[in-house]
Amino acid sequence: MNGPEYAWFTIFLLNDKWWDRAIQKYNVSCSLDQIVDTMNGYFTFGGNPFTTSANTVSRLTPMQYESRIKAFAPGLIRLGGADVIAYDSLWTLAIALNKTEANLKASGKSLSDFNYTDQAIRTLLFNNIHSTSFEGISGHVGFVNGSRLKDIEIVQFQAANGTRKIKPVAKFQASTWRIINHSAKILWKGGYVPTDTVTTIESIVEISSIAFAIMVALAILGILLAISFLTVNITLRKRRIIKMSSPAINNIFILGCVLCYLSIVAFGLNGSQIPLSSICNLQVWLLTLGFSIGFGSLLAKTWRVYRIFTNKKRIKVLIRDHQLISVTAFILAINAIYLIVWMIVAPFRTSKFLIGQPTYWNSSILIQKVYYACTSHQLYIWLPVLYGINFLLLIFGTFLAWETRHVNIPALNDSRYIGMSVYNIIILSVVGVIFSQFTGSQLNTGYIVIAILIFFCTTVTMCLIFIPKLIILRKTHISGAQSAVQQSLAVTTKSIATDVSALNNDRVEKLLKEISNKGAAYDIIHKIIARQDLQIKIIEASSVTEPNDVFQVRSN
Repeated sequence: MNGPEYAWFTIFLLNDKWWDRAIQKYNVSCSLDQIVDTMNGYFTFGGNPFTTSANTVSRLTPMQYESRIKAFAPGLIRLGGADVIAYDSLWTLAIALNKTEANLKASGKSLSDFNYTDQAIRTLLFNNIHSTSFEGISGHVGFVNGSRLKDIEIVQFQAANGTRKIKPVAKFQASTWRIINHSAKILWKGGYVPTDTVTTIESIVEISSIAFAIMVALAILGILLAISFLTVNITLRKRRIIKMSSPAINNIFILGCVLCYLSIVAFGLNGSQIPLSSICNLQVWLLTLGFSIGFGSLLAKTWRVYRIFTNKKRIKVLIRDHQLISVTAFILAINAIYLIVWMIVAPFRTSKFLIGQPTYWNSSILIQKVYYACTSHQLYIWLPVLYGINFLLLIFGTFLAWETRHVNIPALNDSRYIGMSVYNIIILSVVGVIFSQFTGSQLNTGYIVIAILIFFCTTVTMCLIFIPKLIILRKTHISGAQSAVQQSLAVTTKSIATDVSALNNDRVEKLLKEISNKGAAYDIIHKIIARQDLQIKIIEASSVTEPNDVFQVRSN
């Protein structure tokens, strides 16, 4: 226990060579240099046992007091110890008794009326003792909470340049309750004042600026890609491949993708930039609304394809764009209402979490790493319910994609790519939700993984929807579109006629027996058409004449 972090305090060891006698008497194994090095700078307390004032309550100077005591008790050799304290204590009691007597006379009583069951007189006497203040032989006499106040000399042992001295460095002045420094300076080992406690300093861990900058750059690239797709979708909206895929719904889908990209930025913001509770609200709203709009529009388009191609009745199916927008708005409203209720009932609040155990920076300072995160009352209920709502939408989207998996008509719909997008969203969403539960205090790792998953999921889905259209637009020329349709129709008609004529009477008879109802007839005819690899795209292109927002198919 030696060094700049330690300061020793002893009681009334004013002799600067007291340890020399201790070494000889107690056979201490430490050398003199070791003891001097350890004790160098220790503090002790003492002072003059006599007052320096001539105006004492007894009107005696310390020398007069000493001469009177020696005359009264000639055997006393050493004065200035307990005798002085006892002398001033008697004066304290005398002054308090006089005050008490005066107080009692004012109420018609006297100290002669005191008995040990009289609480009033005893309390009055104690109060007068506590309020007593005078200059005694031992110095100023006063009391605070029952304790005597007395001037105390603060001295320090200082060993330097081969000298060892006890030097007065300060004085506690009881009358003013102040410490007065002397001319001699206090020497501290190490040059600084050691602390009397271990101070814990919090080191706030946040997402690194480098990781944030990289992820923001990715988000910006994604937004630029979305803007380029939006430009193509608007400028070429009258081209058949764009027109028949509902460009209005495509615009809504792109909006949802942009919101998802913006959520990457929100997830990387730190509490030093924006209040953390506001950041948490921004994160949840951007990602949830972006998912609802983007996936909702895909779900609506898949639902349209499902309605058209699973219709087994001989009726026309009319599905307009405003109906698809209504489906998307309904999905958006479900999530929005849930978030509003969540924010009202259990709003986000900032909580502090410790990371590992504190580490010592030095012997008096501990560094504790912490991070701040948003919590909500019963978050373990609110968050899984939100996941559950959107997971049900994903399941429904998977069902629609599976039911329309054989439909491959790029001019009419995006069913195949929508199905691939739904699978992509499901897999990456599940991975993201699971991973986010285990990153905890690993802020950089958690942010990078979640941001990459959002970027990859959004970008892949957007490319699956628009890249095939761009490829077809590049390969298709308007001038050759009419001849291509006619040639394909001729080839397809000839192929169908050949296949049908190849069916002899026995084969037709056998086939009719197998199809006993309309549902089975539909399935078997569908298989025959699939085997013949008919060019459904060309047939549709020559038969559909409805406006852009109407899809009209007759199921036969």
